[in-house]
Amino acid sequence: MELPLMPPLAPMLAKAAATVPPQPESGDPTWSYEPKWDGFRAIIFRDGDEVVLGSRGGKYRAKSF
Repeated sequence: MELPLMPPLAPMLAKAAATVPPQPESGDPTWSYEPKWDGFRAIIFRDGDEVVLGSRGGKYRAKSF
């Protein structure tokens, strides 16, 4: 696999918020929101047909799927 960013890569961690901050009037999205569902979170790297799934702890998770 030859990518600009190679695994393992530390993800940006989410943090809880009491409310969702408003987007700027320009409409340029500066925030990304997603609910926290139970289950796996993974960083996925793909180079052609080769795919690598990693955890935030740097462990490979392909065998889990």
